Amino acid sequence: EKEDVRKKLVATTDKLAREEKLAAIGKLAGIMGHEIRNPLGVIRNSIYFLNLKFKESIDEKVKRHMDILETEIDACDKIISDVLEFARTRPSSFTEAEINSVVEATLSKASIPKTVKVQTHLGENLPKVRVDVLQIGQIFSNLISNAIEAMPKGGELQVTTSQTDTFISIAFKDTGVGIPKENIDKLFTPLFSTKTKGLGLGLAACQNIIS
Repeated sequence: EKEDVRKKLVATTDKLAREEKLAAIGKLAGIMGHEIRNPLGVIRNSIYFLNLKFKESIDEKVKRHMDILETEIDACDKIISDVLEFARTRPSSFTEAEINSVVEATLSKASIPKTVKVQTHLGENLPKVRVDVLQIGQIFSNLISNAIEAMPKGGELQVTTSQTDTFISIAFKDTGVGIPKENIDKLFTPLFSTKTKGLGLGLAACQNIIS
């Protein structure tokens, strides 16, 4: 009986902590969406102007630093997008869709380094599924990003779709570093991340969409 009480107390504490984090993320999203993304846009436009203005005479070292600036802006923009996507609560819009087409469209838009080889095994004659294409695409995008980040030295990303009984399965498998057992229970916890960059919202956002 004491153990049951303890488990309930732990569950309640975890729920309250999660709700507090969600409230903080909601406030953060509003700030980041306007107060940070706007100046980032100004910086990006300034870099574009400078590259255009001095494209004939720009020093190679300066060009390299311009590229670094753009890369870091993209990293900041990705964090802002993750926060906004996680905090956004819009109703789903379901349509009949070919899941293979959604997978291929997401892969075509993904930033996949040359060191990562993509193998697709897409099932034939799969029935259409009723999904929110934008939301399911966001899930695929997050899983692809996670897979790439798990393979800093390169590797292989396998994407498989298949039908089993009344289900269609979509699997993303990478040859990366894997997930330590002690972190498995924390995967969907907002703000939990083992990465040097990122807020740990990708999988939490996926879980929100699926729910």
